[in-house]
Amino acid sequence: MGFFSWATSEGDSISNRWSSRGALKVFMHDDKGNIWGESDYDGYGDFGGMDYYKLVDMMNGGAGNRDRGIHMSFSGDPDLKLPRFSNKPGKYDKLTDPVECPDQGYFY
Repeated sequence: MGFFSWATSEGDSISNRWSSRGALKVFMHDDKGNIWGESDYDGYGDFGGMDYYKLVDMMNGGAGNRDRGIHMSFSGDPDLKLPRFSNKPGKYDKLTDPVECPDQGYFY
């Protein structure tokens, strides 16, 4: 399995610590105003102690099941709520839904 990576709302690839770029400092936001900061991203979906896919499940009525969050993320459901990323703390509703990084945050 490869790395998980997305682009921030500003369009920057979320590079991980193993890449030639090193980790990008990034903030993950949910729709309830919570923000998790990460400056040493390992490439596997954990941002500041919160797993992206667990958060997808929680934002969509679940209890934080990572497998369910992964399935939902790849379902193509246009009504799915997703965590959003930015280069600095911001407001969820001012940010865009994440786009997957084709470089997986590593292959630059």
